[in-house]
Amino acid sequence: LLYSREKDGGIDKDGLIEIRRGVDDLSLGNSHYAQVRILVDDTHYIKGMAVYSDDLPDGVDVMFNTNKSKSVEKMDVLKKIKDDPDNPFGALVKEHGGQISHFLKLGSTSGRLEQDILSEQKKLVKAKTENLESAKRTEEIYKNALDAMKLYGGYHTNDEVPPDE
Repeated sequence: LLYSREKDGGIDKDGLIEIRRGVDDLSLGNSHYAQVRILVDDTHYIKGMAVYSDDLPDGVDVMFNTNKSKSVEKMDVLKKIKDDPDNPFGALVKEHGGQISHFLKLGSTSGRLEQDILSEQKKLVKAKTENLESAKRTEEIYKNALDAMKLYGGYHTNDEVPPDE
């Protein structure tokens, strides 16, 4: 997260959040802009109008523009989250007229943990699906082998095999 301060042009773009295009956790979906709140760590967030920017420095995915001078401490530029895990931003979220508030968790421990859990769950579902498909293929192979043995023994696949004597 990079801050553009008053003298760096932040005053002209106060409240504008520029995000790097193509970063999964920072997607605006099909929108070109959105009013967002981005969790920066476990105690603070930024809020403003987010747009995609192709002019961010290497290694920077988010630039927050502020009219605050460099004398203001970095953490004082951010907003403190509320003591409510279900609504850390203390905001009423509504969808009206196609406008959607996006909640983006940048760098939060819980956000990364959620993503890790979802990734592992996705791998587990994929492995289970592959296992089921393999079992179906194995069952088909056994059926074909039994049919071949029946033919070899002189029986047609529809004929009954005599019981063992």
